[in-house]
Amino acid sequence: MKQIPRSRSEQIKEDGMNFGKRGRLTVRVSVLAMALTGTLMLAGCTPPDSGGTEGGSANVEFDETARSEAQKNVDALTAVPSYNGPTEQIDMSLVKGKKLYLIAFDLSNDFNRRLADSFEEAAKLVGAEAVLLSSGIDSGVAASYIDQAVADGAAGIALLSIGVEQVPSAIQNAASAGIPIVTMAQTSAGSDPGEGIVNQVTVNTTDIGAAQVDLAYLSSGESLDVVAYGGYTLPQDVSQLAGQEARMAELGLEDAFVKNDVNLNTFQTALPGIVQSAITADPGVNWVLPTWDVLGTYVLPGIRSAQAEDRVQVSTWNGIPAAMELVQDGEQAGVFGVPLRWWGWATFDMLARYIAGQDVAPDAENLPVRLFTPEVLADIDDIGDEQSLYEDDHVFDTYRELWGL
Repeated sequence: MKQIPRSRSEQIKEDGMNFGKRGRLTVRVSVLAMALTGTLMLAGCTPPDSGGTEGGSANVEFDETARSEAQKNVDALTAVPSYNGPTEQIDMSLVKGKKLYLIAFDLSNDFNRRLADSFEEAAKLVGAEAVLLSSGIDSGVAASYIDQAVADGAAGIALLSIGVEQVPSAIQNAASAGIPIVTMAQTSAGSDPGEGIVNQVTVNTTDIGAAQVDLAYLSSGESLDVVAYGGYTLPQDVSQLAGQEARMAELGLEDAFVKNDVNLNTFQTALPGIVQSAITADPGVNWVLPTWDVLGTYVLPGIRSAQAEDRVQVSTWNGIPAAMELVQDGEQAGVFGVPLRWWGWATFDMLARYIAGQDVAPDAENLPVRLFTPEVLADIDDIGDEQSLYEDDHVFDTYRELWGL
């Protein structure tokens, strides 16, 4: 096994000298094939190569500087978040009575539904009308709904997990009609949301991926071997996997990391067996990093089937109640959560600012992410209540003040 040197320069030198001596590297075949229809058509992009890559566990001798940095990152994410968004008042008389469309990739799941309902709640408070529509994972339907919004004279459009990759022409049509479009939960904060989209309300999934690795690094004991799963057709997943991969490289652990593409059409039935096979094939695996909570719920049965609960840990992101319960019960090491009501209100706030003619900085809303571990949840009374989890009443008071309510 490869020992972790004290510096990246030593790592590079050792790699050059010892690559041929790594007899314990295992070859893992990418366990999920890309869906060639449905999801891939919706994404409208070519997936990265999801073929097999080499990987293997690495002995971990903590570098104190790296350990301190990882601990600092984790500690910052466990803290209660504060509002860090726009501070300029909005003249809501310019928004009242206007029709705002929210068009979602899929409103059948609780995560997206709660986002959309929170957007509608905020709109109603100021007397605007919210029209909520679900494309049913069909890019053609999503495009038709955008065209419907244009024909209906919508003052603004929010897209939930839909972007220019799926419906470029429809977005351009709406932009040409002078309708501001913002996206949510589509791309990572700091990235370009795409032509025709004025802004985005999102989180930095690249940083979340890096933080998943930091948590694993601090909790890995004497060795670390990571297998990650995400959807290559989802821009946020691609960013999150990239964050994981980059952080592993920074720690000198690139040979102990393998990422795998998830077929979004079949993962509910396929993923448990796939994870079981991956863990059985490599007894050194001690961390599995799915990109989001629902994937995690299908990863855990695979770990149980491999009888590896005592050695394999998991963290995910989203913060849905089911994931919180898994962390509370000790079945999952952590979940990176985001307050969905806050997210919905922030999206309405941003769209209202464009309707009112304000200039808005990129990623102006600065959504928070909070890491919940068993220790953090032990101090929270109600893990199903967002206010208890994020202590965010002050956020909604701030928005009401900015909206003149």
